[in-house]
Amino acid sequence: MFVFFLLIFALVGCDAPGPSPSAQQYSSKDVGVAMVSELGVVVQRRQVSIAGKSGGRANLTGVGTGIGAVGGAAIGAAVSNKTGVGALAGGLIGGMLGTVAEAAHSQHSAHSNSQGFEYTVKLSKSNQILTVIQPATVDISVGQNVVVFRNVQTNTIRLEPTAYVG
Repeated sequence: MFVFFLLIFALVGCDAPGPSPSAQQYSSKDVGVAMVSELGVVVQRRQVSIAGKSGGRANLTGVGTGIGAVGGAAIGAAVSNKTGVGALAGGLIGGMLGTVAEAAHSQHSAHSNSQGFEYTVKLSKSNQILTVIQPATVDISVGQNVVVFRNVQTNTIRLEPTAYVG
């Protein structure tokens, strides 16, 4: 029973990150959020390298800690004839080892670079110039008309090609 409660406690705070949004994909956090859309034209484009998550720093979610703690508690309880002390010690040691394993994996992922583009866009109505960095999931050419989507809550911007001329 102790192991069951430890499992619930360890997994409650775990939040595994989902895939990052691209021009064809929205995050679940974007559903129902107001977006301001503006028309513009791409005036410059250059290829860039996008560093992994957190600019190279580990981004821990707690999943490794939770799994390590649960596994360690189960092994500790089994080895110590189902005593709480064995389960607690196993959970602590397992949690520490799980954190180390997750940090090593996350550090490796943080150094994975991807390719993208830096787009300079001139907005049609205001003539304001924006610079947006996007993954290379959509190919947008210089001179192409785009819709600039601006998320009001997160102040993030993404571009979509469009045939509409504003």
